[in-house]
Amino acid sequence: ARSRSLFECYWNGRLIPYTKIANLDFCEPGKRSDALPEECYSRLSGVLFTGDAFQVSTNKLTFIDLADRLRERGDNVLYSAIRRDEAEEGASSSRNNRDLKKAFVSWLKECHEKYDKQVQFLDLVQQNVRRDDVEIKKWKHPWCGYNRIRWGSDVFKKGMLIKTCHTNPIVLGRIQRFWLYGSHDGSTYAHTGEVELKQEPSSVYHNVRKRYSIRKIDRTIATQDVEVLIANEKRKLPTSLEIAFPRGSELRDDAKI
Repeated sequence: ARSRSLFECYWNGRLIPYTKIANLDFCEPGKRSDALPEECYSRLSGVLFTGDAFQVSTNKLTFIDLADRLRERGDNVLYSAIRRDEAEEGASSSRNNRDLKKAFVSWLKECHEKYDKQVQFLDLVQQNVRRDDVEIKKWKHPWCGYNRIRWGSDVFKKGMLIKTCHTNPIVLGRIQRFWLYGSHDGSTYAHTGEVELKQEPSSVYHNVRKRYSIRKIDRTIATQDVEVLIANEKRKLPTSLEIAFPRGSELRDDAKI
């Protein structure tokens, strides 16, 4: 979550240093399950420019009424979006607050997909793969398979044990492959992708494969701790099976069943 305020505030071109606005309604993180990653919002910063319509303290260090007026509901606070090309032409594009929220999320999503290249895909092993497990037809081809990714300071590679997060149920598994949509000739950067797991413990799930967004990888848990969780799951399995026959029926050694 963002620990700093989003907006610095100016009054008649002068920075008012002790007043900062944490957020505005249209740029609050979404609550839907398909919302953008939270880190997209943590990268935002902004500036509010005001004039004589707002009051500041005598020493020009704080606003007196800015925060309260921005929190007003209804038609007292309206936002307008001005595109760069429209600004150069002297025109403005007005939207109501709900439309502006939608336009803001669309803009942020576009920036995220084009410019947020957080994950490096390494060790290309498969190209132009058609994946029949993908439901949407246009996303079935092409995919590239990689054996390793670098995500910030973390490196994940084929064979590592990992735990998922924000999935129901939580899954333990061993990495089999990383998948990235598109045609690629080697190592590359992207903002998303998928990880293919072989679910553990293998004595329970045998050859069950699962695929998740790489953002479902729990980056807070060490491999050793995943091994402990898998061992705990194994201990839940029965070590022996006793078969009893009701009403005194016997099963002889040479019986056919």
